[in-house]
Order: sequence, then C-alpha cells, then structure tokens
Amino acid sequence: MSDIRVLKIATCKSLSGSSDLTYHLGCDAEHNLQIRLWSNSAGGLHSKHWFSLAGILAKLTDDKPITSGTLRPVCPGSRNNGGFILAALQQEGLVKPIPDLPHGMMAVASSAYLAEMTKLIQQGVAITIPEPVNQRSVPLTKRSASKRGKPA
Repeated sequence: MSDIRVLKIATCKSLSGSSDLTYHLGCDAEHNLQIRLWSNSAGGLHSKHWFSLAGILAKLTDDKPITSGTLRPVCPGSRNNGGFILAALQQEGLVKPIPDLPHGMMAVASSAYLAEMTKLIQQGVAITIPEPVNQRSVPLTKRSASKRGKPA
C-alpha cells in the first residue's frame, strides 16, 4: 500500500516512439509531488517506485542538455527509468527537445504545471489504482503450459 495520493494518470509515447507509457503523478502527505511509471506497452523494464519530482526538477537546472542519463541518479532502478520519466516530463510540458541535438532536451518553465498540480491537491483529488497482479504468481493455463513444452 502506498502513502502517495494519485492526482493524475496520463500516457505518452516513449522517446523512441516505439511504445506507449502510462505514468502516475501524485503527492505525499506533505504535498511533495511524485511521479512513477506504471506500464509500458512494449514491455521494457522499469521501476514502479515513486520518484521525487522536486529531485527531478532540480536536475533540470543544469546548463547541460538533459538526457535519460541526467535522470538516472534521481530515478534509480532500471536503466530505462530515466528515459521513460523524460518522456513523461515532455508530455507534461516540463522539457522539450533541443532542435540541433538528437537526444538532448531542455527544461521549460514549470510554473503552470506546478499550479495545475497544486489545484489537484487542493481539490482533494485521489485516484484509486488497483495494485498490479504479480504475473509470476498467476498459474499457467493448460494451453499456455502445453505451448511451453510442459504436459497439459
């Protein structure tokens, strides 16, 4: 059970455009904003842990182009986390591509975004998310077992 209140569920394309990502935006009891990756249509691994949005936004203030590697220290776990979170930040309007740099992003002013999140917090938005099924605990059906070469 998470102590993070989900404020918004959204989807976006991965940076490569090859998959659809679903992510959640939320806040903790002190109203600190959080983000987590929820699903990837292409099955690329990612962590479903909440990451501090303040920590992520702090990384965006560097004078260097922002890449997936920029976010790895604040989005630990899977190596995909940084790129997937960067795609979500682009969807939220917090970063945008640098035209002459294929893999570089630049920060965009976040005041409108933060105002939107503050409004959701003040309205008491709390979206209920069913916990995901642990796929390893789901037994194989007879049909899928026989496909894997095991007796049905």
